[in-house]
Amino acid sequence: MAISNKEKAIIARLLVSSNQIGCLLGKGGAIMSEMRKSSGAYIRILGKDQIPNCASESEGVVQVLFFSQYFLLG
Repeated sequence: MAISNKEKAIIARLLVSSNQIGCLLGKGGAIMSEMRKSSGAYIRILGKDQIPNCASESEGVVQVLFFSQYFLLG
């Protein structure tokens, strides 16, 4: 994925209770797909090997990547 000079990437990583990750995905990934479509963001659930030490065993990490072109600057 190439980023042009005019846009800046913003990455957010959110700790989410593992039992809520399924709610984010939705049946067949439908909810996450709709969030991607409506926001223009790249959303993914990070693997267990990418979870920080500060997370508990019952948490997962959701990464959201989006670009400044999707924001209206006032």
